Parts: sequence; C-alpha cells; structure tokens
Amino acid sequence: MNKNPLKLHNIMSIIKIINFFLLGVFFSTTVHAEESVFENKFKTGELKLECGKSCMFKWGVIRTELKKLDDEKNWIDLAKRTHDVQYSHELAHYYLVKSAINLGYYDAAKTYIENSKNIVTSCLPTTCFGIDTQEEYEKFSKLVSENQLVKTESSLTTEPIISVEEKDQKKEVIAVNSTQKTTIENSAESLKPNKPEIKNNNNFAKKINSFFGGKSSKLEKFIESKDLDGSLTYFESERSYFSEKKTQYLELLSKLSDMLEQKIADENLILLNKINSINLKNASFDQWPEHKVILQSVDQKLNQYSNVAIFQETGYSSPTLKNINDKSNRIKTHYASKFTESFIDYDLLKQESFFTQYPIQADSKSLFSSNKSTLMTKFCGLSPNLMIKVVSNYRNYFSEEFSKDISECYLKSSIKNEESNGKNYLKTILTSVTSLKNVGLPIPKIPNNKISFIQVTSKTLLKEGVIEFPAEVALDAPFDVSKLEIDDALKSDSEFIFVIDVAKASANRRIQKREEVNSKIQTHIDRVQNPEFEMAKMKVFEAQSGLNTAQNQFVYGAAAEIVKAINIISWNGNLKKAQDTLSTLQSYKEVPAYSNYNYSVSDVDVTKVMTVNYYLINKTKKDYYKGTFDINESHSYKLAYNINDNDPDKSKLQSRYNNEDEIASFEKEPVSVKLSALIDNYASNQEASKPIKDIQALRKEMLDDKNKALVEYKTNKFDERALNDNRFDNVVVILNPKGALGTGFYVTPDLVMTNYHVIEGVKYVEMKLYNGLETFGKVVKSDVRLDLALIKVETKGKPVSFYKENKLDLGATVEAIGHPKGLQFTITRGVISALRKSPSLFQTGGKDVLFIQTDAAINPGNSGGPLFLGDKVIGVNDNKMIQKGVEGIGFAIHHSEVAKFMDEGF
Repeated sequence: MNKNPLKLHNIMSIIKIINFFLLGVFFSTTVHAEESVFENKFKTGELKLECGKSCMFKWGVIRTELKKLDDEKNWIDLAKRTHDVQYSHELAHYYLVKSAINLGYYDAAKTYIENSKNIVTSCLPTTCFGIDTQEEYEKFSKLVSENQLVKTESSLTTEPIISVEEKDQKKEVIAVNSTQKTTIENSAESLKPNKPEIKNNNNFAKKINSFFGGKSSKLEKFIESKDLDGSLTYFESERSYFSEKKTQYLELLSKLSDMLEQKIADENLILLNKINSINLKNASFDQWPEHKVILQSVDQKLNQYSNVAIFQETGYSSPTLKNINDKSNRIKTHYASKFTESFIDYDLLKQESFFTQYPIQADSKSLFSSNKSTLMTKFCGLSPNLMIKVVSNYRNYFSEEFSKDISECYLKSSIKNEESNGKNYLKTILTSVTSLKNVGLPIPKIPNNKISFIQVTSKTLLKEGVIEFPAEVALDAPFDVSKLEIDDALKSDSEFIFVIDVAKASANRRIQKREEVNSKIQTHIDRVQNPEFEMAKMKVFEAQSGLNTAQNQFVYGAAAEIVKAINIISWNGNLKKAQDTLSTLQSYKEVPAYSNYNYSVSDVDVTKVMTVNYYLINKTKKDYYKGTFDINESHSYKLAYNINDNDPDKSKLQSRYNNEDEIASFEKEPVSVKLSALIDNYASNQEASKPIKDIQALRKEMLDDKNKALVEYKTNKFDERALNDNRFDNVVVILNPKGALGTGFYVTPDLVMTNYHVIEGVKYVEMKLYNGLETFGKVVKSDVRLDLALIKVETKGKPVSFYKENKLDLGATVEAIGHPKGLQFTITRGVISALRKSPSLFQTGGKDVLFIQTDAAINPGNSGGPLFLGDKVIGVNDNKMIQKGVEGIGFAIHHSEVAKFMDEGF
C-alpha cells in the first residue's frame, strides 16, 4: 500500500468530490419534484422544518425556491459555508420570516415566528434574526408582540434581505438567556392570525426597514442629521431605486427637496432681484454688458442645480429656480428677436465687437448669410483702411460666402483709390493682399489684370549643367498668370510681362567632418547546448515516473479503482504533452557570433545659390525695369558610409542617417521665387524704370545680358604661378567620402578625369589642388568598362594637353604624377614597355581595352593620374600586376580610349 500521506489525502479528496457530485444530482431531482407545491405552502405558512440530519438539505430546497420568488435578493450560498446542522436549521427559520415580510406575506410571517419558538433556545439573536445587539433584539421582540404584521402590498420595500457582507459564520451556537427566550415567545404569541390588524402600517414598515438596513432608513438618517451633502450623494447613488418606489417615499423625498431649496434660498433671491432689474423697454447698447453678465450668472446657477438628482425628479424641482429660468428665457427671447436689427444699427467702428457685447449668443453665420446684401453695403461703405480694421473684429463670424465677397470688395476699393495703372498700382495690390492674409480672408483674383512670365535662361548653360536646378515662380498674388514665349507675350493682352533669366544656379557641398562609429557584424554561428531541451527531457522523465507509480499502485474498492484510473489518465496526458514538447526541440541551438567594425559618418552642408536677372515690362506705360536678386537655400545632412551588409542593425542605422538620394533630391529641386517678392522689388525700385523706345532694342538688350553670362562661363579664369614643372597644376587629389584616395587631372577648365574605381559608389568627392586649396566635384560621366570617370569641379583649373600621334616608341621615357599611398603629388619615371589589349578589369564583357604597359612605379593612390610623355598625356594610370616575384608591370589606359570617352555625349 502507498504510504505517502499527501497522495492518500488527494485520493480521499477525489472520493469526496465524486460523492458530492452524486449527492448534487439527487438534490437537484428532489428540488424539481417539490417545485409545484412550494409557493402555496410558503404563502400560507405551512412550510415546516424538522431539525435533524436532513435539516441542511431542507434548507437548500427552501433557499432555491425563495430565490425564484424574489430575483432581486442577493442570497448567500449557505450550503458552502455552513457545517453545523443545527445552525443551518435556525437560519432557515430566520430567512423564512424575513422573506415572508419582504414579499408582503404577513400572515405567513406570523406563523413562521410562532414556529420558531421551538428552536430559539439554542439560537443567538445575531444568528436567528440578524440583530447585532441585545438592545436591538429586545426592541424587535417588542414590535413583534404589538401584533402589527398586516398583509399590505405596498407597506414594505423590496430591500435585499441578505447582503454579500453577511456576518462571518459562527461554528458554535450559544444558547440565549431566559429573558431573551421569554421575549421571543411573547412576540410569537402576539402575532397569531386571529389578532386585529393595525392601521399604522407605514410606521411599522419604517421600523422593520430600519432593523433590516433599508435604503430609505439610511436616507432618512442623513436628512435627520441635516447632512445635505450626504443626503444628496446617497440619493444620487440609489436614485433608480427611489425613482421606482417614489410613491412610497413622497414625504421623505419632499424633505430632501425642501432641505436643498432652503439652502439655496438666499442665492435664488439675489438672482431673482438681478433678473427683475432688467428693463427691456429702455435697454440701450451701454446696458448690454450688464445684462449679459446677469444672464450668464443665471445660466451658471441653473446649470449647477439642474444636475442635482432630486431636482431632476418629477414633482421635486425647485419652484424658485423655475421662476428664475422662465424670466431669463423671456429676456433671451426678446434679445433673439432684436438680434439682426441691433447688429445693423450697431456702430462697427466701436473698438468692442458687437458679438462680445450682445447679451446672448446667436447664429452669426446665419446673420451674414441671410442679410448679405444689407451687410455688404454696411461694410463696403467704409474706406479700405477702416474696412480692414472692422473686418479684423468680425472675421471669425463671417460665413464662407460672405468672406469671399468682402475680400473682393476690399481689393476693388483699394485699387480704386489709386489711379488705374498709377506708379504704385502693383504695390497697392501687394499691400492689399498682405492685409487680407493678416485678417485671414481669402485672396480673390483681379479680373482684367494679367501677368505673363517668360523664361530666357541660356539653353547652352542649361545643357552643359551650369544651371544645376531650375527656378519657379510661386503665384502668391491675385493675378491671372500665363507662361509664354517672348513673341507671344508681347502680342498678348497681359498688362505686365516678367522676363526671367537665371544667370547662375549651383549646389555646393561641404563635408565639415567625418568620424568613425563602432558597430558589429555577424562573423559565424556557434552551436551551444540548448537548456530548453534538457528541461524538456526532465519533464518527460518526471511524467514517466509518475505514470509508472500510478500503474503499480495497489488499491481496494470501486471508488479507489476509479481514482486510480483517473490518476493514470492524468499522468498519460502529462507524458504525451512532455514528449510532444521534447520532439520540437533540438539538443543544440545555433547562436550568432559577432565582431566589431567601424563605419563612417559625415556632416554635410549643402548650399544652393541662384542669381536671377529679371525684366518687368509695363505694356500700358511702355516702360520696363531691370533688376537682379540672389536666392540662397541651405540644408544640413548626416551621411553614413560603409555600413556592412552583415550588420544586424543595418536597417536601423540606415534609417538614422540621411542618404545620398535625399541630398541629390534637394540639390535638384527647383528654387521658388515668390511673385510678391518680384513685385515688391519692382515697387521699391520703380523710379529706375526706363521707357521702351523699341521692342527690338529691348530684345537685343536682353540677349546681350544673356550672352554676358555665357561668355563668363566660357572664360577660363585661374591664377598661374611659376613652377619648375607646370604639369603639377593639372593634377588634383581626389578624396572619396568612403575613405579611398586617388588621382585626377583637368581635361577642361571645369572637368577632371580619373578612374571609375576611384569614385565608385559616390556622386560627390572632395578634391585638393596643387596650390593647397580645397574644392568639390560632382561625378557627371563614367564608363565602367574603360574604368574612366569625369567630375565637374567647382574651382576651375588648367587642363592637360593630350598626345595626338598614332605611334608610341617602346623604351621612350614616361612619367607618372600621383599620390601613391597618400604621398601627395609624387612623380615617378619609367619607360613604355609595351602596348596590350586586355579585357576590362570589371569583367563587363565587350571589346578589350588598349593599355600602355610601363615600369614606372604605379601604386595605390596613383589610380586616375596622368602618364606623361614629355608635356603630353598618353594615358591614364589604372592598375599594376601584383604577384609574388613580380615587379615593374603597370598599365595605363591608352589616350585613344580616353579620346573616345571624351567625345561621347554626357
């Protein structure tokens, strides 16, 4: 036999559960059988409880049926709490009495009290009748002895007779003393059915309710103690109950209402005097603010007390507050009827807005919509300056339609004050537009006032990339605008013509600093022991052991066999679950291993500079104004380079920084020129306007200005200084933002050639000139097969001269200038070893590339530099053979390949 006491206890518990389950089935069947006769027996007082072993069971039947009779009651499940049979018997009698009283069956209640005298000798007052003290028990006995129990349907409330906070059960029942016994017996005797009925049923109901903790008694205690706040709070919390039983508590609720009315009497008197002081017959504009304050104070007080629950009940509202409310509504109705008339008569030039002064709030949008014609006349009759001042006070009250109409009225009135086409005409429009914006009104278009725009920027400058981004005009002034060619514009009906000529538009980058940032990359995978696998193995072992123990256990009897079977089933389930979990796991798991690396972060400042020449032609006055202005825009970015593809945080890191596309987008996007800025610039310098003598002469002047910009671009301006070798001026250091360093050389005044692999992966590079200055460049052309690239440079330089002959002599002396291993501006010498054609280093396919083989020292840093034969460039240094035991085998791209690359379009 299993000697484990814990396991034996569990077996006995299971047996008890099975027994209780069988008992419950029997209990349910028995209750169902007695349902048909219970209610009649309960009403007539015929229910009897005989104490004994079946006492608890009998009480279960009664409790179930009483719950059906009164669903509002919150019964306690005594079957779970009570272990003492005698105690349950006593409580059963108590609940019979209490339920009968609560449901209005008073004759039955008398009978149950009579029957209870047989058990009270072993029953405390607190257990039999729910009374806490000896004094209360004696009072209750006295009430019962007065024979006041009479069946009246509405004499008692339907309070819950048992709460969930019922007294903690007492396991020992102490006998009451002889005095208590006598009191109960006398009470039972006095409540026999043949006693006369008592007339004062309501008083008795109140007293019974006070013992049973009724809601009305609690409210009455608050009122009797003159605790108004407590009374109102409690009434509001139990409002649904008192509303349903209102007819039973008329007197109590009236007391509460009167109590509140008395408290606010002084406040009401003050409000009533104020409201009576308003004389509508002689009311003037000056009295509006006072009337407004009075009405607002009345509304505030009414709102405060309208939310009080007792005043919301029908029949209990405050008559004084109702009187005040009626008077207030009559005043509001009067002012509502005078609203439109009062506004029309109001002096709009007053500093105070009509709507802030008028005693009531009304629908202002409807006012302006319904009386648009009258009010437009009132507003438009003002001068432009006064109109905009008045509008600033009333803009928020306008309807959308009225806002549009008043804007047009103001703009036309402003223009009308100036001579049509006067010298301040455009300035007047611009000032008017600004005023409308300041007060939040829409900007209307002015009919018959058209402006044409003409773009005359040099097509050569656009094609060659000197104009790196376009200009566009933001139409922030109320004109009909069209974009035309110059001939069409001069023939059109446009009153003004703007001719735009962008002389310069460049975007410049400056990398302020670069720093290294540490991160990690995944290098390999480690295999480590899986702790979850070991834990799952332990679970399987525990379940298998438990199953073996259950199967080998010796038991006796049917109930024990059932328990053993249940135990085996349980362990089988545990074992299956543990095995399933184990099957999903591996003994080892793979864990990624990491190592540190650095990526680069650069602070990049981008500045866009634009110089615009423009002409404003006034066709009506037949004059024009020529002006120039500069526009600057700048933005700062953070760029990250060399983030490793195996970095687990690659996506997060990339999202933290800007990317090349963002910067390129900013550099290419148009710069906006506001039309209002052009007009303002013109208006400020209108005195400098010149008469148009001849249209052809004007066109020639614009063409000459455009050519000046073109000539300036074509001119090669740079400083030269005497050197022993002027070829160094042709060469630059190229610094790739990713960290690479290479060589380049000027092939035109603003183009530098280098190898593709020097600038691979970037669009912009930094450069250093031989004179020590720094500059920047943008990659504008590349060929991966040839490994060549062209960079457009901000600072112009001296271009090289290329070798033009078809023949090269083997053994001829050549020189390479570059920056091997970062040693800047280094020159090395060798000879032409051979000419060879080889496939592209990048394995792109296509034709082989013609190279010059040389033994001149070429090392990392020389890439992209020139290979000179005398003062002519015969090739671009590209690569060298690196093998053990191999020296002096370098290659430069032949000048013929370079020439073909240069001749191709961009």
